[in-house]
Order: sequence, then structure tokens, then C-alpha cells
Amino acid sequence: MAVIHAEDVAPDTMIHLMESLVSFIVPLPEEFNVMAHRAAFPVPSLREEWDLGNYLSGSTEPWNVEILAALLKASCAKTVLECGGYLGCTSAWLALTLQQMGGGTFHIAELEAERAMACDKRLSELPIKDVTWRVWQDDVFNVIAAQPDDSLDYVWVDDNHEKEHVDREITALIPKMRSKGLILGHDVFGSCDLQEIFVKHGGYALDFPKLGLAGGIGIIQIR
Repeated sequence: MAVIHAEDVAPDTMIHLMESLVSFIVPLPEEFNVMAHRAAFPVPSLREEWDLGNYLSGSTEPWNVEILAALLKASCAKTVLECGGYLGCTSAWLALTLQQMGGGTFHIAELEAERAMACDKRLSELPIKDVTWRVWQDDVFNVIAAQPDDSLDYVWVDDNHEKEHVDREITALIPKMRSKGLILGHDVFGSCDLQEIFVKHGGYALDFPKLGLAGGIGIIQIR
């Protein structure tokens, strides 16, 4: 398994990488801009990501990440896994929330090397001295298998959105979760329609305004 470190990447390469990962979709309904600008972005750089249009390329909507952060705080989680780091916007938000909670351990699974580098760079620039974090550039099932049973408090699932994959992913995660731990997932409504997978595993699906063709949050609490 490879671990990507931002310091190993030349600055020009990183700039090209970040530019190549971003796509812009305009215009947005004005109410979405209103919703985003009243979101409690934990650092100015994440608000800038919205203003630049970077959330529109596939990052989780700011109003949904606020919900994820609130649930992270409410769960008193200490060990967190994010499946699918993408550009690291949600990763940063979760890491900063962990820091506010006193610290913890944060694993990010991202199969694609360029995205893993982007996540590593973003986290390396944050004031999260009490968070022990690692970006795993590896298949998500290998990352899940590497976690001890009964070790995870909180998991965000936002990688491959095929129903069969997400079903397998949740099945693999359940033994790794502590009692009352949370498994959350993106894009349960709309084109991906993953709500039935979360319901199958005893969970629920919440529908919220979408930036693209899919959105919403699935939630399972381990009993």
C-alpha cells in the first residue's frame, strides 16, 4: 500500500494536478449560493473553494458537510474513516472538527493517486496538531480490512457509487465499527439512488438540495 506525501510532489506538478481535478458548472440557483454562504466553513480556504466553484466538481455540498460535522461531534468519535477523499474538502472539514473535539485518528482511503496527493496536501496545511491522519492510496476494501474489528467510530462513504459496491462496503465495515458508531454515505437520492442499500442495513436516507444529479445522506447507527 502506498502513502502519498505532498512534500514528494514538485510544486508545478501539484498546481497542474489541482487544476486538472476541478471542473466548473454554472450557473447555480441563487438559493444554493445563499445556503453555502451561510454555512459555517471552519477555515476561509474552504469557503474559497466554494467561491471558486470547486465544490461543483463533485465534493459534498457544504450544507451536508455541516451535518456530517455535527454528527461527528454528537458521536464523540475518536477514530474516523473517510472512504473516497476526492479533493479533500470534506476531509479537511472532518479533520478540523476532530481537532475541535480534542483530536483523534483519521484515515482517508483514496484509490486514485492524484486525488490522494490533493487530500494529503490539503490536510498538511491545516492546524490539526492533535489529529493523527493518513491518506491511504489503495483500494477501499484493503483499507477497511486493515482496521481492527470494533475500532471505528465514524465512517463517511463517498467513493464508488455503484449499489453492489456500496452494499459490499457497508457489509465489510459493520464488523469494524464500535457500538453506536455511525456509517454515513453520500448520494442516496437522485441518479445513484443508494437509499435502498442503507435501508437494507437498518439505516435511513435523508434527501437535501443537490448540486448535481445525486445527493442526500444515508445514515446507519451500529447497535
